[in-house]
Amino acid sequence: MIQHITELQLAGSRRESIPGCAPDFPYTASESCLDGYVGRQVPWHWHEMFEFVFVREGALDYSTHAGTFTMRAGEGCLVNAGVLHTSRAHEGMAGVRYSVQQFGAEAVTGTERVLRRYVEPFSACAALEAMPLRREETRQREILEIMEAAFRCAADEPEGYEMEICAALSRAWRRVWALARPHLETQSAEPRPESERVKKMLDYIHGHYAEDVKLSAIAAAAGVCAREGLRCFRQELDTTPIACLTDVRLRHAAQMLRESELSATQIATACGFASVSYFGKVFHRYMGMPPSAYRKR
Repeated sequence: MIQHITELQLAGSRRESIPGCAPDFPYTASESCLDGYVGRQVPWHWHEMFEFVFVREGALDYSTHAGTFTMRAGEGCLVNAGVLHTSRAHEGMAGVRYSVQQFGAEAVTGTERVLRRYVEPFSACAALEAMPLRREETRQREILEIMEAAFRCAADEPEGYEMEICAALSRAWRRVWALARPHLETQSAEPRPESERVKKMLDYIHGHYAEDVKLSAIAAAAGVCAREGLRCFRQELDTTPIACLTDVRLRHAAQMLRESELSATQIATACGFASVSYFGKVFHRYMGMPPSAYRKR
């Protein structure tokens, strides 16, 4: 079954809560159009599963700590487990559609040896945050085609589809492993401390966005001073804690505008904005329209 996602469900640390993923079958597939996201951008987040993204229409800018790359229709990427990432419509274009398949190591491996030799070294490799996949290179094109077959299987759910999906993931991973091998000598089993600090600070933002939040309090959640917290955010996400706080508030406000009858004043208060006038100004700057017009869409 294909999930249709319009906004991420985020748990603590901006860790994505993945709908439709059963504990005994760690795989899920979804489709999204970025027009449904605030600012046509998916917020910074992470999850413990691997992620395969495939662009169906338009172009998508995908970012991790390592940098940003653009994927166009027919292209994709594999994102490593536990990596903070975000995506946005390329140059703000409308109608960007893409699919996502998320899967745990158990869906790829059948034995402890396969997990130990072929999956764990990849997930621990600091140089492999994300692997862009283009159609021009044979092995990359094969991965794209195999993962598309898995997606179709998830959509149709024929008898035995779970085995078909696991078999497809295993075939794709053989090619992923071949592409990854040159990078594995730079592997690091320890996550960067800055990344772990940012996850803790994002957790605090997510839990306290409705309050009068100060930079010092955000940084303290990771056990660092405000200056170090700012440095970690700039290094890992190329943004600031306060910008992320504003983004979280706006996403909650947009959801409340869509799904409730609360007044703008009530929403501004519930989302941590100092006043309804400031809320309206920030919302218009980010969304290109006032809250009242957004509600009527």
